[in-house]
Amino acid sequence: IKAGIITTLGQRRDVKSVPALSRLIYNSNSTIAVAAAAALGQIADTEAAKALTQAKEKTTGKVRQGVLAALLQCARRLSVAGQNKRALDIYQRLYAAAEPTTIRGAALQGMVNTDREKAPAIIIDVLKSNEPAMQAIAIPLVREIEGAQFLKAVVAQLPKLSSAAQVQLLSALADKGDPIALPAVIDAAKSTDHSVRIAALDALGKLGDASTVGLLVQIAASTTGEEQKAARNSLYSLRGPEINRAISLLILKSDPKVKVEVIRGIQQRRIYTATEILFR
Repeated sequence: IKAGIITTLGQRRDVKSVPALSRLIYNSNSTIAVAAAAALGQIADTEAAKALTQAKEKTTGKVRQGVLAALLQCARRLSVAGQNKRALDIYQRLYAAAEPTTIRGAALQGMVNTDREKAPAIIIDVLKSNEPAMQAIAIPLVREIEGAQFLKAVVAQLPKLSSAAQVQLLSALADKGDPIALPAVIDAAKSTDHSVRIAALDALGKLGDASTVGLLVQIAASTTGEEQKAARNSLYSLRGPEINRAISLLILKSDPKVKVEVIRGIQQRRIYTATEILFR
């Protein structure tokens, strides 16, 4: 019953109950303590945030987990209320290396969403770090940040990342669709790692232009299985006014295996203008 009352106070955002709730965080009953922390996270005023910040250093186990979750909730509410400076202070504390990965990940997302001006630098720093778990959270956020300088900095990190992170980043770069990333994606298509090559080939379907036609045809002609399928699919997916012409012209100067792939591409893309070249 007591925990239920505490929850109601939080839902009502009862500011007057903050002093009492602050004391209840240290109750010997962990259910009551966690409920008190959660309520403070919902109230999310200055005193509630202060009480939770102090409790983070004084609690352990299940209660501390509840306090950390409440601090995240508090930071979100503060940000929504336009108190970004206070929200960032909480997120930065929660991003400390000693905190659990899930909490740090949520804090990282919070920092990026709350401070768009510093978000590019935050993401680049994570990509440069030796923290795969944080990189896995930061990489999807690349899709949300604009700016040529930012993208160039991201692309510069691509070959330095683990194979798993490269695969993830290649997907994000493909979704952004910015040609700035094209040279790095072409390089990745020649990687010694199979999964990276596949991801790069998939990305070329969205990022590629007429200059990548030859590469995709060559890979389709010289590989088998998943890699060949990825090269073919991207060749068939390329968009641009010069793509069909670039494919058609390859029929004139290709060896037999490559010609087979060119003809396949012409058929799949329904390049009717290539008929004359095919029957020369």
